[in-house]
Amino acid sequence: MLENLKSYQARIGELLEGLGWSTLQIDEALMHVISKAAFPSSEHKTAQWINDNSAAAELFNRDPLSINRFHLYRSSMMLYRQKEGIEKFLSSRTNELFDIQDKIILYDMTSNILGIRPDVPGMEIITVAPCTGGMISASGSYPLYNGQDLRISWYT
Repeated sequence: MLENLKSYQARIGELLEGLGWSTLQIDEALMHVISKAAFPSSEHKTAQWINDNSAAAELFNRDPLSINRFHLYRSSMMLYRQKEGIEKFLSSRTNELFDIQDKIILYDMTSNILGIRPDVPGMEIITVAPCTGGMISASGSYPLYNGQDLRISWYT
């Protein structure tokens, strides 16, 4: 089983490399995905978790204190741009690995449910378009580069 998981990780790396990603970008994206699976939270809280309570950075030979929310935001934006291809790949590999027929759908609380999407690096321009998914309401905040929080609340 461990060999299958290592193969799975290597194939994800090959997929991202085929999309033109650098080794550093691939490592940060994989660290991000692993961290989100273990500690589902905002990029800000996930970066704190990586720094304080995790060995996720060490898996990729990175100093945990060198990882901050901006690294994770960048990874999120890059992963989101390739969302459909990554979902197909993960679904296919998971179905092979566990002999099941399932579909993996990637989502992020701030991007999908709150609908916050940076249109340019640095969050100078953003789009807010929530996906309600049958929910009645949601609220949350998104830390901005200037240290302030963008607060979003919506009700249907």
